Amino acid sequence: MNKALNGQENNVSRLDVFKYNKSGKAIAYHLPQRGIGVIVLALSPDLQEISGIRTVRQLRHANLSPTEYRLEVEINITERLTNELEVTAKILRVLTSDDTSIARWQSEPNLSRLPVSPHPEVTQEELAWAGKREGTIGEGVGMLIFSVAALAITAVLISGGSPIGIVPSLFTGLMGSGALLGLRKHDWSLPRSADPEKLEELHRWKYSLRQKAEKADRAALTAFDARLEEFSGWQTLSPLQFEHAVARALEKMGFSSTTVTQASKDGAVDIEAIDEAGRTTIIQAKKHSKNVGVAVVRELVGVRSTRPDVDRVIVFSLVGFTKGARELAEKTGIELMDARSLTLRV
Repeated sequence: MNKALNGQENNVSRLDVFKYNKSGKAIAYHLPQRGIGVIVLALSPDLQEISGIRTVRQLRHANLSPTEYRLEVEINITERLTNELEVTAKILRVLTSDDTSIARWQSEPNLSRLPVSPHPEVTQEELAWAGKREGTIGEGVGMLIFSVAALAITAVLISGGSPIGIVPSLFTGLMGSGALLGLRKHDWSLPRSADPEKLEELHRWKYSLRQKAEKADRAALTAFDARLEEFSGWQTLSPLQFEHAVARALEKMGFSSTTVTQASKDGAVDIEAIDEAGRTTIIQAKKHSKNVGVAVVRELVGVRSTRPDVDRVIVFSLVGFTKGARELAEKTGIELMDARSLTLRV
């Protein structure tokens, strides 16, 4: 899997899953990246969602315990106009050691019985299923050269340094040590490329998995949209689901390219989008059971001062805003929206 993160495209990595010894909360982390540090993904208890992303200089492994799981994740790092780096991530699959066992993939001909990744990138185990093999010729030749060299030195010592005694001593040493027998039994195999027909079958299967996933996502999205038509639906959302719900609400208003950031060095930004007029917009989503206060608006004013690329700033709450928040928003040009008012309009 590709572990390089260049900020230009989505990159797939496999990360071990750990749990904090005290809290039991699950995380996965990516090795340090230049200018960022260690990327830490906070995970939901079922490992199906990334509940948050943060970056740290160092991670204290003494506080962590390994689990049997690994995550296949798509990580993207982008650089803003302000030179700030933003990290986003998406879980593709949760894996166990059995899911990546080369022996399992080599012995199972039926792709439907294997945990094939829907991602277009072909994994090492998928290549093994398609027939790719690493050769052992180089290993065998290396063993032969090492054995002969070692026995030649032994033969010289046995013969007392006499060239005449080297050949019989060398032959005796080879036969007596069993080296020739070992070389005869060695599995001499050439490297083998993946079968083109099997690769084609694999790509067709991966494409069908992506199509099924997209269909399932559309069905889930339809159900999600129906849920958001009632204010009670908004109230039952988790904080992360609330952010995605806000993104969906904005899309219905005509916004495009809505992205739930999940993490950033600028923690006040939950969603980035382009509005119906093509303006760059940042949104903070607050699922508070009470009115959002002035501190949140003040924070967004500060964020905007560091983002010359941003044209529009919105705070989206669950129920509404305090008088102080509304007054400051009016003075500073920060827009306020809330789910209660939105569902009443619907």
